Amino acid sequence: MLRRSLLAGLAPLPFLLSAACSKDENAPSADAASASAWNTPQPSASAPPPPEPLSTAPALARPAPIPAATIKTGMPGVTAAYAQPRGPGDEAKLVGVNRETHEAVIELRRPVSGAPPQVLRVHLGRGELVDAWSPTHVLGRVTAPGNRRGPELADALNGTQDLWNDLQGWANRMAAAGPPWADDLLASNPGGNRFVFTAGVWNWTAMASHAGIQNLGPAGHARMTSDGHMAAWVGVADRIRGAVPKVLVVDFDAGMAPFSVEGVVLPQELTWSVDGKTLYAAGVSTADGGGERCLFAIDPRAHKATSLTCQPGGERSVSFSPSTKLAVIAALAPEPSKVHTDLTFVSLPDGAVKKQIRVPVEGREGILDDDGVYAFEAHTPAPLLVVVEMASGKKTIAKEVGDPLVVGGWLGKRSFVGLRTANDVLRVDRVDVDGLTSTAVPPPVH
Repeated sequence: MLRRSLLAGLAPLPFLLSAACSKDENAPSADAASASAWNTPQPSASAPPPPEPLSTAPALARPAPIPAATIKTGMPGVTAAYAQPRGPGDEAKLVGVNRETHEAVIELRRPVSGAPPQVLRVHLGRGELVDAWSPTHVLGRVTAPGNRRGPELADALNGTQDLWNDLQGWANRMAAAGPPWADDLLASNPGGNRFVFTAGVWNWTAMASHAGIQNLGPAGHARMTSDGHMAAWVGVADRIRGAVPKVLVVDFDAGMAPFSVEGVVLPQELTWSVDGKTLYAAGVSTADGGGERCLFAIDPRAHKATSLTCQPGGERSVSFSPSTKLAVIAALAPEPSKVHTDLTFVSLPDGAVKKQIRVPVEGREGILDDDGVYAFEAHTPAPLLVVVEMASGKKTIAKEVGDPLVVGGWLGKRSFVGLRTANDVLRVDRVDVDGLTSTAVPPPVH
């Protein structure tokens, strides 16, 4: 999911800020309108060249990759695609995989050392680091969870231009890296001409052609349609009424006011269809009062959610194929004494159930390809790698070697990648489905 690294000086883009703005970054604003000066985009006289991203970022050393060819995984069908040293306590997440470029994006956080987080763009075919960047001082402060003033804080830090440059630069890099064009800081569309980011308790949006940042309402990690016309996230729209999270959608063609989708409680796993006409979400249905976990299709223009299928079970997750024409709902056994995962194979957009398969291990949050091959990690109690071919029902359960693999995304037909974080090495492994060897499933431990 990431970015176009571009170099050019940006002509000053005037932000209209309140002259009475307090310089105390912890002083709360009266309400969302307190940042109203940020809510008026100012057209630039001419389209400026894209800025150099994060030009004032802290000087962090670029990681030195470890030659992947020197790493032996000890597991049939699994090879190292990228590796680098890992510091004590470093936390990593594989954010996205670009099948066209064979690149991946990794978010790296360093809570022990206190160093700023870093985003890495790596090439999985060559085992090389393509790009690495971190938030600047201004961007990091503005997007910190404790910031109650939103982008207005940049004025107190004398960094309004830096903030704009860095937001645009981050969006450019996201656009260059490919799907899903979003991370924990910012969401963009593939062209990078609009982006949404979170600052404090609000979401904000901006366009590359305007020097203005507009308030979108309650905070949440956004996902945008590929054409940039809509964005959706999970947020608390009305804190007075019980602070219940809801799906929030904004149609940029109709204004900047998001609307909440009724009928879906505790929503999660928002995914736009490729054509941007449908938003899929998992959540609890309120239609029958029974509280079943369901898969919903949301028509963003009609402001309507339709339940496609509801399945019993305990904890669950939903995975979508890259084309968003298929989905798998994974549900754990509701009784603690039982160990299994029920997989429901669904076609989209009709929501028809194609097949249901039970796997004798516990696992969730897998990945699905357009051929209906579903992969996930499991523990019973040893770490396992599980691949299920949903159309035929064939299951491959392979015993892992070393630290467990967190599956990340499909790299090609019948091959995917995942992330391992050993004591001193961060590694992206490639898994070839046909090279895996099945093992006997050990009995569960209670």
